[in-house]
Amino acid sequence: MSNVIRLLESLGREIGAGAVDSAEFASRMETLDLAPALRAALMGGDVAALSAALGGRTTMMMVLAPAEPDGEQPQEDEKPDSEVRAAA
Repeated sequence: MSNVIRLLESLGREIGAGAVDSAEFASRMETLDLAPALRAALMGGDVAALSAALGGRTTMMMVLAPAEPDGEQPQEDEKPDSEVRAAA
């Protein structure tokens, strides 16, 4: 798997510069010892098959949780009940 990641990383850098064509991609694929399914996924640009071959997740989720403690907290301008005194 690390060979595939390195290949994709190097291709990503070079494609940004417009330096990799399909013949170059195919020749690089031949230098790697890849499973046939992985090679087919890469050559066909099949993202789902590539993810499955590499053991990737099919669903990703993001969860945001507030960094507030549980329970009700007094506001900054409010005093806790222990500090409030009755007027006589």
